[in-house]
Amino acid sequence: MAKRNGAHARKVQQPQDNHFFSPFIRKNWRSIVAILVAVAVIAGAWLTFDYIARNKNRVSVKDGVVQGTQPGDVIINRGTSSKPRCFKIATFDVPDKYEIDADYSISSDKTVTDWAFRPSAGDGINLVFVRGMKTSVKESYENLVSNIGEHDENGNFTEQDRVTSGKDDRGLEYYAYLSQAANEADGDFTYYLSVYLECGKDSSVLIFVNSRAATEEGLADYDTLMAYAREFMALITPVK
Repeated sequence: MAKRNGAHARKVQQPQDNHFFSPFIRKNWRSIVAILVAVAVIAGAWLTFDYIARNKNRVSVKDGVVQGTQPGDVIINRGTSSKPRCFKIATFDVPDKYEIDADYSISSDKTVTDWAFRPSAGDGINLVFVRGMKTSVKESYENLVSNIGEHDENGNFTEQDRVTSGKDDRGLEYYAYLSQAANEADGDFTYYLSVYLECGKDSSVLIFVNSRAATEEGLADYDTLMAYAREFMALITPVK
């Protein structure tokens, strides 16, 4: 009869699980891999869509000059003058019945397109200015109101303001802000009408109409200012 080792018998060691992954992962690894691949594909598709959306209608710039644009393209710069990121937000059917003032501009950034017109109809309008804005129609308007308010506090001139908003015949939203300034230093009176026209959720076009005269009676009235603004608004077509 074989001798039993009793208490001195060695315990048989069970094989240890040296695998890094748990039994659940080893059992379902194919499903897990499929899920991870699906998540990666969805994330990649979302990033691609987001990149395309953020760069829609982007135009190239070389040596500070936008490339491949047409004369009526409204271009804005979402970058800086040294590192421009320029986009086409609208087309402008530039009218040829008004004299263009090539020397008038409000920015030194030459990647941004603008136009300054000098009407000569004798109705008190001395400037119509068109420029793209890299802010929405409402934000552009709110920024203007904020800036005008700061100017007002400096005491350089007093103003009477008039604000209107609505939609044009195409359903495009606009904000119109009229400021009347009496500038004692220059001895003249000025109406400033700034109209911002919707050109997408984060851009707009400014139509600025100016009337200046030696007396308040010589200024163009609001209807005349707004008639010019509406004329130029109709010449602007947002890009899709």
